[in-house]
Amino acid sequence: MRRLAVRGGRTALFIGLLAARSAAAQPRPSLSGSLERIRGARGDSAIDVRVAVSITDGWHIGARTPGVVGIPTRLEWQLPKGWSVVSEAWPRPEAALVGRDSAFTYSGSLTIRASLVGPRAALREPVQAVLSYGICREMCIPGQVTLRLAR
Repeated sequence: MRRLAVRGGRTALFIGLLAARSAAAQPRPSLSGSLERIRGARGDSAIDVRVAVSITDGWHIGARTPGVVGIPTRLEWQLPKGWSVVSEAWPRPEAALVGRDSAFTYSGSLTIRASLVGPRAALREPVQAVLSYGICREMCIPGQVTLRLAR
């Protein structure tokens, strides 16, 4: 019995070292982004913006509606008083079969466009977009990034 316990301990140690080596060999996932004005001047009461997102090669994030599996990607706007989002345009996600279910994801890069409206003077305050996501390969890691519109 003692011999089995030692052998089991060595096996567990070997599996632990193998998992650590495998994790170290994989690139650390990341997601980066920017929030840019694409139409409308600083004093305008309507502007169009673009949220540009880049994802580490080999990884993906879930769509707004990822299907039965996956973590949905959410975009929350933090706007000056009186401003609102009139529309958002998300790209079409990629579809993948996971068992009998479908998953909808984004990989590589994506661009989300939005139209914002509000009183002219109020845009002196910051415009921010908070992107919440799960970046996935074999498992998903939740994350969040806050993007700020450059003045």
